[in-house]
Amino acid sequence: MGTESKYYREILNKLERFVRKEYVHIIFSGIQLMLIAVVASFTFFTFVELIANLNSTLRTILFFLLQLLSVSALAYLVLLPLLRYFKLFRKETYFDAANRAGKYFPSLKDNLLNAMQLVTEKPGGHFYSINLVDEAFKNVYNRAKEIKFETAVKFDKARKILPYFISVMIFSLLLLLLVPGMLSASNRLINFNKEFIPPPEFIFEVTPGNAEITRGDDILITASVIGKPPKEVFFALKNEDEADYKHQKIIADSTGKYNLYLSSVRSSFKYFASSEEIKSELFEVTVINRPLVNNLELSIIPPPYSGIPKTIQKDNGNVTSLIGSRVEINLSSTKNLTKAFLEFNDSSIVELSVNEQNAHGLFIVRKNNSYKIMLIDESENSNSSPITYNIKALYDAYPVIELLSPNKNLPLANDNRLTLLAKVADDYGFSKLNLNYRLSASRYEPPQSEFSSIEIPLEDLKKEIDVNYIWNLTALNLAVDDVVTYYLEIYDNDFISGPKSTKTNSFTVRVPSLDEILADADEVYSQTELELEETLKEAEELKNTLEEIDQELKKDEQELTWE
Repeated sequence: MGTESKYYREILNKLERFVRKEYVHIIFSGIQLMLIAVVASFTFFTFVELIANLNSTLRTILFFLLQLLSVSALAYLVLLPLLRYFKLFRKETYFDAANRAGKYFPSLKDNLLNAMQLVTEKPGGHFYSINLVDEAFKNVYNRAKEIKFETAVKFDKARKILPYFISVMIFSLLLLLLVPGMLSASNRLINFNKEFIPPPEFIFEVTPGNAEITRGDDILITASVIGKPPKEVFFALKNEDEADYKHQKIIADSTGKYNLYLSSVRSSFKYFASSEEIKSELFEVTVINRPLVNNLELSIIPPPYSGIPKTIQKDNGNVTSLIGSRVEINLSSTKNLTKAFLEFNDSSIVELSVNEQNAHGLFIVRKNNSYKIMLIDESENSNSSPITYNIKALYDAYPVIELLSPNKNLPLANDNRLTLLAKVADDYGFSKLNLNYRLSASRYEPPQSEFSSIEIPLEDLKKEIDVNYIWNLTALNLAVDDVVTYYLEIYDNDFISGPKSTKTNSFTVRVPSLDEILADADEVYSQTELELEETLKEAEELKNTLEEIDQELKKDEQELTWE
């Protein structure tokens, strides 16, 4: 058979695939180990730079040590296995691979290695015949041809390294992001040939920094220290008309902050915080004259129908008035204005007319609301913290009506007249009173679905009225058993939201028949007769009583005479 046999070449190909997969495993493991070594070294050198703040020479040494370590790890752990993958610098033989493969597959054990060694020996170099050797190798080949040697490579080592690789990456990243100064130290390490000024032991964080305030306002300046607390802290201030800074020592409060409170500031100034040759940024507080409302006058004009007179308020922007009232506003400012407007709580805006320091305008009371007066001067400065004024809207109540008589269903009198007595009242007056009626039942025509109206005249300028109205139904040409339904409806004089109305209960009046009229007449006659009889009887009884009294008096006179 010999080494040129196709069986032998096939075994070598299977072993080559096995060896290459082993090198792939080695390369993956090497990449992880190389990155662990490089990242861990970089993090360690960065930490050294953070603590020691090295000069450029020492940082150069650390940087090139890191470079040497990186190149060495790359060459030994990645590049060398990669070259051996392509059969360069490969020291092991297929016999070594066969030996390792036999250990993974018990069915082969050492048989594959032994058979390969027999085949590769020179003729005459062993005591077995060539045919016997070929038969033995063929037997081993038959056992190995279905086996894929590369399946023995499980990448176990790469899997075991992976958790360490992830842990080192996360730990290094957290150190760089969370430890103060690590990112700066890494930047200095990368830029090894540059000199860096050592960071200060602490820095100031100052509020409010640059600011604008209104003349006469108070201001609180606060300095917080980030880093090692200094022994003492000063605030340096210089007004715009001063040449030198004035230094003021500040004591830290319980929270470790340094506060400087300035009241009634009248002029702009510059300032900074300092301690132990360390200074904050230079800040400036600019004092400006914001426009202010100097005088305020409101003219409140209720709706004409209410009869309420106009009222004037000075320096009071709160409004309590009837819905529909017109509010005229006039104000003067401490500065010339370019714009002025009313900003309402419901986001609506009312622009005011501006003339130098004066502004005027108007709005209508429609609901409960609130507003602010906004002013903008020629320097585009606006008034700060404007007062919020409240608007309370008063609602016009519904009118009241009471039908006093008749307050029940009645038959129509012979004269076709019905007397209506009612009382109406409203808080601001009335616009009209209607008598609404319709034919609701009849034997001679269909009932009416719609009401007709008669307007009853009212006395003007009164809020409470007694109504006495005689309703003549003759024009309706009613027949016997016709029924008319009616009610009164009063309207107030609210012409802003629309007149509101109130109705009485509905009642009916019915035309009686002739028999009912005659029966009523008989009943009236009988009742009158009974009343006359009762009257005569009472008169007779009264007569008898008087006679008895007269007899008693005469008797008493006789007794007095005898004595």
